[in-house]
Amino acid sequence: MSVKKNILIVCNSQFAYEKFIYETEKFYKKNNYFVDVIIGSDLKKKNINNKYFIKFPYYKIRSYIYFFLTPFLILKVLNKKNYDIIVHNNRNASICSRLALFFYKKKIVSIYFARGMYFHDDQNFFLKALSFLIEVFLLIKTNIVLSQTKEDLIKMNFFLKLLKVKYFYIGNGIDTYKFQPNKRIFKKNIFSTTCRVTKGKGLEILLSSFNKLYLTNKDIKLVIIGGPITEADEMYLRILKNEFNHLFDLKKIKITGLTKKVNYFLNKSKFYVHPSFREGLPRSLLEAMSSGNIPIASRIRGSREVIKNKINGYLYNAYSKEDLYKMMLKVSKMSNFKLHKMRHRSIFTIKKNYNLTKYLANQLKYL
Repeated sequence: MSVKKNILIVCNSQFAYEKFIYETEKFYKKNNYFVDVIIGSDLKKKNINNKYFIKFPYYKIRSYIYFFLTPFLILKVLNKKNYDIIVHNNRNASICSRLALFFYKKKIVSIYFARGMYFHDDQNFFLKALSFLIEVFLLIKTNIVLSQTKEDLIKMNFFLKLLKVKYFYIGNGIDTYKFQPNKRIFKKNIFSTTCRVTKGKGLEILLSSFNKLYLTNKDIKLVIIGGPITEADEMYLRILKNEFNHLFDLKKIKITGLTKKVNYFLNKSKFYVHPSFREGLPRSLLEAMSSGNIPIASRIRGSREVIKNKINGYLYNAYSKEDLYKMMLKVSKMSNFKLHKMRHRSIFTIKKNYNLTKYLANQLKYL
């Protein structure tokens, strides 16, 4: 019988824990591992059971001091137990936890779980270069990289080999039993998107394109599955509501708020739009495709890995309202025959490549 190993998982928020880490933690425990989790939190929470709550840097400049303080708080947790493995989940969490390892004296296997590396499509040249250098520097304290995207591994390939870091592509996975297609395609032209209501998700592009489409087709509706989390998100939502007030008044746009019934809303939807400016490999897109929605996504990392344009979905140029409008207009006028063909290819893509059980088993294999 194999000896149980101690794993410490680090993630940057309660939201990230519930959305990405919880199911992984359960799976590891089921397979004979002890698991502790460090969760980033702005609130002063008491550490409970196997959970440690630590403040991480967030997006306000004054919080950047935590890039210096948080590694030492993580170091305190590391010194409480002899961990065999530490799993760093990006973004800021993996910077802080790998910085902590520069001061950690015991032997430990350091695994970087890259859901999308720091360089991404929504950066200018200088920010992208800086992000790339940070990634390279932190490889010094990394034994294994598990990447959700092939593209990131290709870009980092030279330095991964130079620093002798093992690396594996693991993709992503969703519960295909939970996200099953409705047996019929609805007659109503309902578009949906699943996201946190915040900047960077491209909602202003989506609402602008939807508004233009509404001028020619009154029989459409948009459901935003999600809601704001922070005060900044609330402010962003108010700006959107002010600009597109007429659509909210007519109940042509619905915001569900944060919900666990994502599958319910996807099954009411016919088309799915993923307008984000940056992603790793977006789970929300996989869930929508598995549910039988016709996907339209911005041509960014992750989305362009899942969608083969005009075969199992559609890609458009991110930031282009006109591009997205034309794509939404096109699908809203497609025949049911063409929609059925696209729908089946989309569902098949997810069943074949992005099954949750295989995804979790791959993680365990590399542990």
